[in-house]
This record gives sequence, structure tokens and C-alpha cells, in this order.
Amino acid sequence: MSTTIEAFHTCAAPSVGPANLLFTNLLQTLFVARCALSPDDNWPEDYADQAIKNGLDTYDFVVVGAGTAGSVIASRLSENPQWKVLLLEAGANPPQESTIPELYVTLQHTNYTWNYQTVYTEKACLAQANQRCYWPRGKMIGGSNGINALLHIPGLPRDYDSWMEQGNTEWGWKYVKPYFEGLLYPKGPLKVSHFLNGTEEEYKELITAAAEELGIPCVDAITEGTEIGFTRLLRAIDHGRRQSTAVAYLGKALKRKNLHVIKNAQVKKLNFGESNKKIQSATFVVRNQQELTVNVGKELILTAGSLDSPKLLLLSGVGPSQHLQSLNITVRHNLPVGKNLQDHVFAFIFFKLDEGLAPIAETADLDKIYNYLIHSSGELTGNGLSSLSGFFNTRNDSSQHPEIQTLHSIFQRNNSAGFQTFLDAFAIQEPYRTTLQNQILKSKILCVGVILLKPESRGQVQLQSTDYNDPPKLISNYFERPGDLNTLARGVQVKKSFTQTASYRARNVQMLHVPIEECDAYQLWSDDYWRCYVKYFSFTLYHPVGTVKMGPTANKTSCVSTRLKLKGVDNLRVADASIMPVIPGANTNAATMMIAERAAEFVKADWA
Repeated sequence: MSTTIEAFHTCAAPSVGPANLLFTNLLQTLFVARCALSPDDNWPEDYADQAIKNGLDTYDFVVVGAGTAGSVIASRLSENPQWKVLLLEAGANPPQESTIPELYVTLQHTNYTWNYQTVYTEKACLAQANQRCYWPRGKMIGGSNGINALLHIPGLPRDYDSWMEQGNTEWGWKYVKPYFEGLLYPKGPLKVSHFLNGTEEEYKELITAAAEELGIPCVDAITEGTEIGFTRLLRAIDHGRRQSTAVAYLGKALKRKNLHVIKNAQVKKLNFGESNKKIQSATFVVRNQQELTVNVGKELILTAGSLDSPKLLLLSGVGPSQHLQSLNITVRHNLPVGKNLQDHVFAFIFFKLDEGLAPIAETADLDKIYNYLIHSSGELTGNGLSSLSGFFNTRNDSSQHPEIQTLHSIFQRNNSAGFQTFLDAFAIQEPYRTTLQNQILKSKILCVGVILLKPESRGQVQLQSTDYNDPPKLISNYFERPGDLNTLARGVQVKKSFTQTASYRARNVQMLHVPIEECDAYQLWSDDYWRCYVKYFSFTLYHPVGTVKMGPTANKTSCVSTRLKLKGVDNLRVADASIMPVIPGANTNAATMMIAERAAEFVKADWA
């Protein structure tokens, strides 16, 4: 800051003092506002130094992972002042970019994410670096809830009724609906809002007008009885700042003496007692240096997410016996941990708008930076056009259940820096990058993510080795079932048909052809062409679920009971997205919060 202020004092134009003072005060105000985006006192105090110096007592509850679910559960359990709660998180406090909604994609490929990649498959992600799907997960207080697109969608009744039909008693819609309602302010702690700035409103009207020409309505919300249409989604944003569960839940618990949080603490193993029926302790490494062990008094609750929860269980001897034995890991419980992996895969397609006519975007963003820092308003308070979403069915039948969801982003002509950030975030490689970068110099680009809501394919999480530092082996199995590829290709065709509407023709909106040698052998825009294209421009929507599946005791494909207890273990619960039997037809963060609230109630009831 001093260097910048000095530059004002040494500029050529003279000043008798007041002007210098005004400019200096402005700079200081901006720097203070920037530092206030993610100050340390917004987050729990780090108990690591005390733990290293004095060791750890037995805690009633140990929660592993301070992400979406872990933040909820640690906050809820510490409401009882008689219970000692320890929350372990592998990351640190979130950076400033996590707070600013529009910058969420910049957190990918950083030290604040687990930068996982899936194993190679010839069926998906071929346009990405190394031709492997990039699967980032949050590594910070707030977890993946600190890097996601902030969309809050509970899902539809049939999503949860299907869970109950599989034997998961009291997990149907009528049982979970009150928990979703209880999340939101003023009933609950999470504040959400609608947002589209003036610029985005223009494109919202363009897209929805075209949709209505094709018979897809514009609706207030996707909910009971209204499952098809375009709508504005709720986003977890308050006064222009991200509302993760770390903010909404842990923020309420900062002064509780019975809650300790240790950051940069990676759990390497859960330690069983002699009978393998109880977890006695958890061993973790702090700051990649100091190994500590904490004893579990009542329960350990595992909330490390759909990739790292199964990884930790496997490292601890819980999983398919054949896989564990191949790595010389002692089998504690033979359960299908890591199987049933599901995810929302999507295809990016690109439209060019106003080619040759679009004004060149201004390179300076000073106004939007000032408005955000000083007034918490403007473009940085949103996440682009992604809060406009469409849900529709691709079959020519009377079904009103959506198969496809679409999300949208708009890039102004010559906005090379913003578009470069987008290409980097999704790891799009050459030669496809050059085609897209050249186009942004000529026109606006509308990017549409076409999402497969109910995939039939199932993948798996395995270990690569017994080293806890190694990432898990991720087998996405995208498009293992041909129906998934066909449905997604049909969804792309629906979006392609928008170019035939009067609304799109009036703006000269056209599909952007990205040359792909294999796909260009087919007739352009044909079904075969799109099936090929999707293999290249397929990506994760960051919604892996199902790897520690919930189910009734007799169900051999399940790992935890309907009260989320690991089968065969008295004091270990899993309470994150990994327990979902079937992926909901919506973004999964809201459902994960619901699961966490229910888990906290189960624990409270069992230890009342």
C-alpha cells in the first residue's frame, strides 16, 4: 500500500495537500474494504498450536471435514454446552475470491482445492488437459461450499420418494421437505437471494423468449407440480457475499468454548477397537508435519465428501475385501464403499451473438470493483447468467419429469481475460482453445452447459496406494450406459433448436462450430455428430454422490443405515453427499445440508 500511496505523492501534478489527502483516504478505504472480505475473525480460531503443545483430550464428537455437512453438524452438536466437539479440516480459511460470487471459478487449480482427475476414458472429457476429467473439491473451511456456483436447489419430490422406495424409511419428500424449509432465513441460518444485473436481464429475456417459442414456459420456480421450464434460481448470497455453511452455521459458533477446530489437519486413519465395532480414535497430520491422535468419546461423524469419505474408510480397512487385500490393508468390514459413484455430467456448447456488430468490451473493471468493495453491489455480486436455468424433457411423450438442466454464461466481445479464466478453469486444451479465443475477438459468446440430471451410469472410488497423501482413484464411468449419451445428445439438440426461433434470429445467434477431427466426419449438427462432440466437451458439474450408500440393513449394496450409521460399527456415522442412494435431479449442495441437519438430529436423539 505504501508504494502505491507514494506514487500519488510523486506524480507530476502539484498539490498543496488536500488532493493528496483525498486520494490517500480513497486508497486506504479500498484496501480496508478488500481486507474485510475474508478476515480471520470471520472464521473459527485454529486450535492446532494448543493441540501440538498440550495434546488432545477425549472429545465426545469428532467431525472429519469442515465442508457443507461438517460445518452444519459441528455447529449443531456444539449447541449443547455439555458436549465437547472437535472439527478437523484439511484446509485453511477461505481466500478472498471465495467470498466474491463472480470469482468462484478462479479457485480451481489452486491450493484451496483438491485438484483431482479421473482415470482416462475414451468416452468423456477428451477436450480437457491430459484428456481426463478435472474434479476439484474444496480444501478450506466450508469445503466445496466455498468454491461452488452458490446455487440453492432442493430438488423435486420424486428424487426423495425414490430413496424411500428403496427401503430408506422416512427419507421421502414429506419427511425431508421440512428440513429444506428450515434451512432458509428467517427459519434457519442460510440467506439466499435472486440476482440478475441489468446486463444479464437482456440475455435472460432473449433465452426465455426463445424457450417459450418452443413451448418451454418461464416459471417462478422448479418445485412440486412445476418441474418443466426456465426459472431464476436462488443463490446463497447475502449483501453480495457468499453464504457457505461455514458462514451461516460455523459463524454462529465462533465463541463456543466446547467447539475446537483444527485447520490444515488431514486425517489419515480411523482406528478401530479390538472387536471392530467401535472407532476408538482418529489419527491426523497437522500442517504436513505433526501427527496427532484424538480419542472418540461418543461418535465420529465422517463428512469429508463423496470422494474423500470413501478414501478414508478404505484406508481404515472398510470397503470391498478384494480391493483392500490387494493393497495389504487389514479388512475391518467388507462393505461396498466407493461403489455407486454418480455425478451430473454436462456438455458445453457455444453460441456466437452479434458477430461483427457487438461493441468491444471495456478493458477496465474499476467501476465494478469500486461498487463491490464500497457498496456490495454490481456485477461482482453475481455469478453471471448461471442463475438462469432451464429444465426440460427431451422425449416426445407426455412426461413432465425433466431429464436435462441448462446453465448459461455470457462473455462480451474482446473480453479475452475473462474468457481466458473460463478456459483455464475448465482445463480446455488446444486446439480447441484457439478456436474459442479467436471467436471472442469477433462476437459475444453464449456458453450453455447441458446437464444430464438422472444418469444411469455408475462409477467407483478406489485407492491408488496406502499413502494417505495420494489422491483417490476416480473412475467416473461417464456414458457407460448408452442411454446417458443419447439423452445428453438429445438435450444438446433441443438447445440447438433455439437458433431456429425468431428471438435468436433477430440477434443473429448461431451455433459456434469447434473443429474436432473425429466428429467432423459426421454430418454437422446430426445426432451422431453430437454424440461424438459430447465425448470431447463433457465436464463434471461437481456433484459426485453415492459412494457410501444409504440403505436398509438387508441391502447388500448399501454401507450406512437410514440413521447414517456405518454397518457393523456402533459409533461411526457418515453424513455427506456420499450417502445419497440416487443423485437428485438438481444441484446437490442443498440436499447435503438437509442430510447434515438430519444427522445432527439423529445424534442428539441417540445421546439424549
